[in-house]
Amino acid sequence: MIQIHHASLKYDHRGIAGLSDITLEVKTGEIVSVLGPNGCGKSTLLNLIAGKIKPVTGTVQCSGKLHQFILRDIPSDMNVQKYLVSQVDPSIDDEKKIQLTRDFADIFEFTFQLRQNAGQLSQGQRQKVMLTAELINHPDVLLLDEPFVHLDPYTRKDILDALFTYVKNRGMTILWVTHDQEDAMKFSNRMIVMQHGKFEQVGTPEAFLRPRNLFVALFLGQKNFLPIKKFGDSWRTPWGSLHDHFVEHEAILVIPPDAWVVDDKSPTRFKVISSTVQPFYWEITLEWEEKNYVLRLKHPPQTPFINIRPMLDQCFLIPL
Repeated sequence: MIQIHHASLKYDHRGIAGLSDITLEVKTGEIVSVLGPNGCGKSTLLNLIAGKIKPVTGTVQCSGKLHQFILRDIPSDMNVQKYLVSQVDPSIDDEKKIQLTRDFADIFEFTFQLRQNAGQLSQGQRQKVMLTAELINHPDVLLLDEPFVHLDPYTRKDILDALFTYVKNRGMTILWVTHDQEDAMKFSNRMIVMQHGKFEQVGTPEAFLRPRNLFVALFLGQKNFLPIKKFGDSWRTPWGSLHDHFVEHEAILVIPPDAWVVDDKSPTRFKVISSTVQPFYWEITLEWEEKNYVLRLKHPPQTPFINIRPMLDQCFLIPL
């Protein structure tokens, strides 16, 4: 378990915040991903948990054996199995060490590389070996800081699938920095989006389908924003009224790219700017009242103008 209570730290004499009043509890067996722009404090958070830096205020506690996965050099002329055996707890007998290396090689699918030297491995195979070196002594908590970002998508997916299957079966706790939102959504129990050393939103992947503020919405790739006002108990849009429990009287309507439908009776007529084919849909850029909107359709528009409307039950509001 990881517990952080109101932890803050400064980077330098100018008082720039590395982390600002961070509070977080990660339960045993939980997988938590951390996302945010470069310099927002993601790696600093991991180093704080690992004990490499100390908070100026607040407390940090971590129960159990913690490992921070760091890409390291393996001597190119060293046999892979001998290298992994050398990483196992010395108190374990030699036969058990060898069996452990074979078990992990089977999990991460590099059994045929065990007898090779490290210099003969591909980049993906080397990272599987390095990851095994971290896991082979069965840590309770594992910290990952984008270790697979430079791998091709297929190899990265292969490693992540094997890693998180193993982690879930063993009830290991993971705190994982990543830039890949799809991976975070797929593998995490909870997600954190950071900015300027602060948590902007913490919640389940499903909670991020409705970002809590404009920064999170933009960071997660939302593109369609329309300021609207509240009249009485409902929010008035060009396509009808929207009911939401917002106490504010002004908000931004966020329209997901998949929430549009072509409708000749729609009161809004958009100009088609571009149509780009994607693997499973067409990405369409439209203009209306000097603003661009991006949406996804099964077929590209056949005319330079199109009447279209959002499905309001799939839209949501965020504070203005």
